[in-house]
Amino acid sequence: MIFREVLTAIGTLGLGALLCVMLIVSSETGYRLGRRRAARMGESDPSVGFIVTGMLGLLAFVLGLTLSLAQQRFEDRRAVSLEEANAIGTAWLRAGLPEAPEAMVLRRAVEDWADLRLAFVRAPQDPPLLDRINAETNRQQTEIWNQAVALARPQPNALSSLMLASLNDMFDQATAQRRAFNARIPAEILWMLLGMSVAANGAVGFHLGLGGKRHLPLSLLLMAMWAACMVSIADVNAARIGSVRPDDAPYVWTIQGFGRAP
Repeated sequence: MIFREVLTAIGTLGLGALLCVMLIVSSETGYRLGRRRAARMGESDPSVGFIVTGMLGLLAFVLGLTLSLAQQRFEDRRAVSLEEANAIGTAWLRAGLPEAPEAMVLRRAVEDWADLRLAFVRAPQDPPLLDRINAETNRQQTEIWNQAVALARPQPNALSSLMLASLNDMFDQATAQRRAFNARIPAEILWMLLGMSVAANGAVGFHLGLGGKRHLPLSLLLMAMWAACMVSIADVNAARIGSVRPDDAPYVWTIQGFGRAP
C-alpha cells in the first residue's frame, strides 16, 4: 500500500508536511479560480456556499468513519495481545502438570516462545525480519507440539489433555495476532479520503475567491488540523510505523511471571 510505504519512508512528520503542501496547493488553486470567476461574472454565486458546506459535511463523516475503522483495528491488536499473553501463561502453567522430567524442558520451550512473540510485537516494519520471526514461530510451534505429544502419550489422562489444549490455544492466538497486525483499512477508503480532502479544500478556496476575502491564518490552521487528522488515521492504522504502537506490556508481565526478565 502506497500510504504505508510513504509513512515508512518519511515518517509521520514528513507525511503531515506532504499533506499540508497538497492541501495548500489545492486551496490556492481553488482561490485563484474563484477570483477569476468573480472577475468575469462580476458577482458571487450564493449557491456555492451551500455546495461547499455539503462537501465539508460529507468529508467530516468520512473522516470520522475512517478514524473509527483505524481505532477498531488498533483495539483489536491490543485485545489479541492480552489474549495471547494469557494463553502463553496458561500453557506454561499446564506444561508442568505431567510428572516427568521432560515437563521442565517443555516449559523452557514455552518461555522461548514467549520471547519470540514479544519480538514479533516489537518488530519494526522490516519484511525480512518479520519473515524470519514467522519462520521461527512455525519451527518452534512444531517443536513444542512434538515435545508435548511425546510427553502426553505415555500418560493419556485429563491433565495431559488440558496441557495439549492450552498449547493449541497458544498457537491459535499467535495466528490471530499475526492477522490482527496485517489487518488495515482498505486502500480504496484511504484514497477516497485523500481525494475528498483535496477536492473539498479546493472548493473552500474557490468559495473564498468568489467572495474576494481570504482569512489566511485561519485557512492555514484548518489545513493543518485536516492534515493532523489524516496523519493520525495513518499512524493508528499502521501497526509497526509511527508513534502509536500496540502495547507489549502483557507479554512482559507474562515473562516476568516465569521468574525472569524479558
